Formats: sequence, structure tokens, C-alpha cells
Amino acid sequence: MKPRILIVEDEEALATLLRYNLEKEGFEVETVVRGDEADTRLMMESAYQALDRPTVDNQAIGFENPNTRHRGDVTVLRAFDSRGRTCKELQVHTEAQGRKGDNKLYFCSVEGKWRLVGDSQL
Repeated sequence: MKPRILIVEDEEALATLLRYNLEKEGFEVETVVRGDEADTRLMMESAYQALDRPTVDNQAIGFENPNTRHRGDVTVLRAFDSRGRTCKELQVHTEAQGRKGDNKLYFCSVEGKWRLVGDSQL
């Protein structure tokens, strides 16, 4: 598995140059233009890392964007079966601009990929 890098750069030419050089060095590279996009990508990456763990260990996986200072963590609260699918309940804690929040999200494995589902789909 290649190491991953997220580039936040609003200058397309510079982002392309960075991507090219980093991919040449063996990295998997993602680019976004705005800091809030990076916040979302970092949070989702942490969620997918938590979902891919084979057991529920209640261990938080943290994320932080040093540019925006937004941070948080994701914890798998439980795993369960619903409609013949493996599902997991996540607790997402976020801190941004002096505010804190907690949300519970449900993901189910659909055709081998984790999908966010609503209460009506459980």
C-alpha cells in the first residue's frame, strides 16, 4: 500500500506539479482547493480507517487540519447486522472555530464498500 498525501493548493499549476513529483516518488496523492474540503477529506479518511478495523475496540482515530485548526476523532461504537448487511455505528466528534459537536453516523457494507445510511435504511 502506497503512503498517502493530501495537498491543499488553490493554484492548479502548482498542485499539478506537486502531484506529479510525489506520484513519481511512489505516493498516492489527492488534491483539494479549499481548506474546508481538506477538513471533510481528513474526517472521512479517519471514518474509513475506523470502519476497516476488524473489531470494535472503542479506540478513537483522530484527525486535524493544521491550516484551519479543525480537528476531531471517530470511534466505532458497535457493529451489527441489518437487512443482511454488516453495519457499524460511528461517533464523530469535531472541534472547529471554538465550537464542539458530536454526531452518530451509520455505515453499512454494500457490495464490499462502506456506505453512509440513514435510519430508514437500517
